[in-house]
Amino acid sequence: MSVTPIEHVLVHVTDALATDPRVAELGLAAHLADEDAPPPRTTVVVVEGNVSTPERKANVVTVAAEVLEDAGWHAVVQDRTLLTSPVPPVDGAEDL
Repeated sequence: MSVTPIEHVLVHVTDALATDPRVAELGLAAHLADEDAPPPRTTVVVVEGNVSTPERKANVVTVAAEVLEDAGWHAVVQDRTLLTSPVPPVDGAEDL
């Protein structure tokens, strides 16, 4: 059984982060951490971007890890996402 190349799997991770209802955030990106790290190497996947709620942020690592494991990769997932807060309306702004 061959393992899917990690670059291909990272595309699926990004897709899952956008479509899985536990996260459902567009604009997140998954990539490998420093590939020049000295041995022993552990595959480390970093997820970056903005998430809108603490609940979604809490599920980033779970969703990414599930996709990686399904593809045969056992990797450490680092969540470097940022929690963004909604921008309050400006006084006098028009409601649409």
